[in-house]
Amino acid sequence: QTHAKTSREMTEPMEKKPGTEEDNPLTGREKDELQAEVASSSDTSSARTTVSTTTTSTETSHSTASDQRKRSVSEHTLDDDALAKRRAANRKSAHESRMRKRQLLEELQMKVNDLNTELTALRAENKSLKDNLEISLAENRLLRFQAMQGARRGAFLGRLF
Repeated sequence: QTHAKTSREMTEPMEKKPGTEEDNPLTGREKDELQAEVASSSDTSSARTTVSTTTTSTETSHSTASDQRKRSVSEHTLDDDALAKRRAANRKSAHESRMRKRQLLEELQMKVNDLNTELTALRAENKSLKDNLEISLAENRLLRFQAMQGARRGAFLGRLF
């Protein structure tokens, strides 16, 4: 009996019962061949992609766990290499950072020394100027006193004559 599909049957997905052969597009033999190919493959990332795209969701989680066991040795080597490179880069970066910090510290110390020298010179100049001001103020007081004395004497003498 030939059965022609209606347009509705063509557009609707077929109902599948979970766990049936219809749920998995691969036969038992195809699964075995695919798993053997994944195991022998040296490129684990492309094998993972192949497995992920050709298996169902329940098989993907199962095959991912087995993939991790299979690739653990080679990935550990890659991870160790990457980790060693990252650690070397971090050591280099830390060394450069310490050198920049040391250089900045030396520059700041030189600046502090220069500013302390300048401060000492300015304090000496300030003391000298204060001393000169005191001398000038004392002379000014003396001259005013003498001028006042002279004015009084002149006024006194002017009264006498």
